[in-house]
Amino acid sequence: MTLYHVHLYREMRLYFPGVEADTPEQAARIAADRPTFDAEHIEDCNGETLAALIDVAPSSVISSRHQRPRTGTLTPPPIA
Repeated sequence: MTLYHVHLYREMRLYFPGVEADTPEQAARIAADRPTFDAEHIEDCNGETLAALIDVAPSSVISSRHQRPRTGTLTPPPIA
């Protein structure tokens, strides 16, 4: 079997309370510019997977003793 590095881009909900702004649109822009870890609450939402970036892992980087057991599989969405 081939080993892969997989980066998933998923929908999630971030909660930023008390964003001071002149308009709702400006508040959204300010919150969007903040890093994820600044959110007071982060919810995975079982969100839709929007994209996947997959690279073949070099055999010298990953060894089987460092891998976590697989709990399931995910098929990336088709690219339009």
